[in-house]
Amino acid sequence: MAMLPIEQRLTPLRVFEHAMLPFQAIFLALALLSAAAIILWAVQQVRRARSLERTLSFLSGVMVAAPLIGTSLAAYNLMKACIGFANIRPAPEVWILAPSFAESALGLWLGFSAAAVAAVARAALQTAR
Repeated sequence: MAMLPIEQRLTPLRVFEHAMLPFQAIFLALALLSAAAIILWAVQQVRRARSLERTLSFLSGVMVAAPLIGTSLAAYNLMKACIGFANIRPAPEVWILAPSFAESALGLWLGFSAAAVAAVARAALQTAR
């Protein structure tokens, strides 16, 4: 088994670069939700009670929506890969569809990461009440 040259290897950044534009937008939105959860937690540490309920509501929304968005993105990508397998003869090698699998994994990871960050921030704010 031979390794690809470094410039040809698939990395998370290359997965993002090769994704379709709507997927790139979803990836960015999920990453921004993670950043927003951290920023809201930090802001609430400085100025306590003001808008705490709104912050907790936002974090709850991120906890619920982010994994669903990431999972939907992954399911759509996997469906595209399966359709590709079914419609091409001879069946393509797995390495040809690997970028699609990587996009699916990236969507899942970003969705669950955003939810985890929001859950930790929400729990920290609730215990500090």
